[in-house]
Amino acid sequence: MLFLHKRIKQILRAGEATWGFCLLCFLSTKCPAAFEPHSSSARALAMASACCAVSAEPTQAIINPAAIGGAKGIRLSVSTVKPYGLADLQTQTAALVFSRSLWSCAGVWQQFGASLYREEMVALTMARSMGGKTAVGITLRHAGLQISRYGRSQALMVDCGLWTRPYPAMACGFSVSNLNEAKIGRCREPLPKIFRWGVALSPLPAVQITIDVSKDIHYPIDFSLGVELLLQSILCLRAGTGSEPGRFAAGMSCRISAVRFDYAVEFNAELGATHQIGVVVWPGKSSEP
Repeated sequence: MLFLHKRIKQILRAGEATWGFCLLCFLSTKCPAAFEPHSSSARALAMASACCAVSAEPTQAIINPAAIGGAKGIRLSVSTVKPYGLADLQTQTAALVFSRSLWSCAGVWQQFGASLYREEMVALTMARSMGGKTAVGITLRHAGLQISRYGRSQALMVDCGLWTRPYPAMACGFSVSNLNEAKIGRCREPLPKIFRWGVALSPLPAVQITIDVSKDIHYPIDFSLGVELLLQSILCLRAGTGSEPGRFAAGMSCRISAVRFDYAVEFNAELGATHQIGVVVWPGKSSEP
């Protein structure tokens, strides 16, 4: 984090006070160097990121690589989020999943920040389903960091995951991000290494309850809980809460033919509201995520 704070001080001296202050507050909260987890989909945000055991969602490739093993056919996801209404912290994500037989592959692109500070991540994921009840997956993530008048640095991270459905109404997931403990910058600052465990329960066909526990090796454990309620076949309501940081979230989705429109809002007690919108498409004979 040292090299980022030096750059922020330069930005402040240059008169870009608003951006420098916001960036300092944002990056000092929960990020050893860069590339802390950003919300990858409106569905995940609405459930307070309790989605390690949720299968077939395209952006799951960067949360639990094994979870895309339950996908069928082709599906595309795009989303955008502006944390706390700050344009300089905006994140765009696009993901494409293709499944054939027992194998699934995915590509994810994500960009965070603006011209002064920008993170760009490209991920490639492979997952294999074993009998339909268990899947394993691995992701390679290339991370590029660009800081104005400082330069560019990059790193390669490896993620792995496991997903299983021991009972028809229960699924479990486990993943490790940055397994290789990659570092970035001339100071060799460590990038976040996060362990995630999750369970998804369906006590009723139209209800899904998700519980996640995640642990960044540098920070306290985060407990999160999410709920999905399917109304008819076109409308879904979601809600969630998490502990680290303390947050509440809600959202909904509307399905029209082979297109799903998602919206989510998350409330942070100190920083305010974050809104996210997204679209998921599953063309042809692909099944709905």
